[in-house]
Amino acid sequence: MLFSRIIKAAKARRAQRKGATAVEFALVALPFFALLLGIFEVALILTVSALLENAVSQSGRLVRTGQVSRNATADEFKEEICERMTVFEKACLNRIQIDLQPVASFSNPGITNPIDQGDFDPNKLKFNIGEARSFMLMRVWYRQPVVTPFLGHAMTRLNNGDTLLHAATAFRNEPF
Repeated sequence: MLFSRIIKAAKARRAQRKGATAVEFALVALPFFALLLGIFEVALILTVSALLENAVSQSGRLVRTGQVSRNATADEFKEEICERMTVFEKACLNRIQIDLQPVASFSNPGITNPIDQGDFDPNKLKFNIGEARSFMLMRVWYRQPVVTPFLGHAMTRLNNGDTLLHAATAFRNEPF
């Protein structure tokens, strides 16, 4: 009789645990998948940032060595940079902004910041490939949309919620 009571009590406890796994999964799933999405998005942003740095460095070399036409426009140069962005080439043209200009010196370049209180002003950007032996500063910004909640708050972002990636290179033009 005691044995049968123990068995009934064990069965009653087991019956009360039905659905516990589903409830536990529901509690853990949302944070887990948000974390997983965040990891993938950070990986994507780091990949885009590395590609942007490489593209800016290689494209800056074209300016430095005089391989860019003196009549080149900012849009043509954007295409040059975006061709080097591999899988992100299509989105690149709509998301990239370039500022290329000669500077008096690297210690005091005397340039303006196109970002003001979360708004990007492309009217403050210049495109000038400079003369031979000019000190040059090339800055490139890339707007990357952020989907993961709370991830955008930890990054430099614009008022529209996009993360703003930045790459720059400074050099002196060769005597071309």
